[in-house]
Amino acid sequence: MKSIIKIISRQNNIFKWFFDIIFVDNLYISMFLRESEPAHHNKASTPYSKEVHGVTISPFLFKKTTYKNINVCAFAMFRYKDIVIKNVIAELKNYARSDITDFIGKKLAKTVLQNLNKNSEHFLPLGLNNSPIVVTYIPLSPSRLIERGFNQNKMIAEGFFNHFKVLKPVYLKSNVYFFDLLEKNRNTSNQSSLRQKDRLNNLKDCFSVSINAKNELIEMVSDGPQKQIDIIIIDDVTTTGHTFETATRSTIDYFASDKIKENQGEIQINNVVCLAVAH
Repeated sequence: MKSIIKIISRQNNIFKWFFDIIFVDNLYISMFLRESEPAHHNKASTPYSKEVHGVTISPFLFKKTTYKNINVCAFAMFRYKDIVIKNVIAELKNYARSDITDFIGKKLAKTVLQNLNKNSEHFLPLGLNNSPIVVTYIPLSPSRLIERGFNQNKMIAEGFFNHFKVLKPVYLKSNVYFFDLLEKNRNTSNQSSLRQKDRLNNLKDCFSVSINAKNELIEMVSDGPQKQIDIIIIDDVTTTGHTFETATRSTIDYFASDKIKENQGEIQINNVVCLAVAH
């Protein structure tokens, strides 16, 4: 029995090594080559696009709208159909790969910083008038988190936050904060398995603002000169944008509620930027 376990363990290690060489290293190479590529705009509303080693490196806007007069945009780094990205996402969902999440977080941070003060068809400005920037992520339900043991979205968001703080330009005076802002109240079905009309119902009322995070955020904003904040929400994969939409609406609805305004003073959300690794 012990010898069988050793063989299985060795096979798993070999697969892990093979995955890193074939998929992860290709992702790293592709992303590094993208480093010096100048941005350009095309008819598809894509800031830039390049295919290297089978990966379409194409940060692009896939949704921009307003909700209660607050600007919201959703932005993705990669196309999920690319086999390398698809396998990397699967790796992130099955293993707590901090090396990959940190690397992707850094690339997301650089993309945001390149577009920081652009109010164009592709992005929304952040940190105007030195308003604080709050980084958060799409949560898992408590039972799903216990089952998996980690949340890859949180790991990516932490990587983004750490690199964003270091890389942000001197002129950006805004404080940047990381919060476990949202909670998922219940398990939901996999969005990709549902018909279009069923996806919003599947997510209805599943997100809420964490009380602890809310208290910390209100205290932070109340002590500072700015009552306005920008929010960045991070997810690994988005298809229709319904998850981002539900999370954004729950956040805006909460801070726009009369109860919050009366008890804690009004916190105004300027812009919400939703960032996905892949779409």
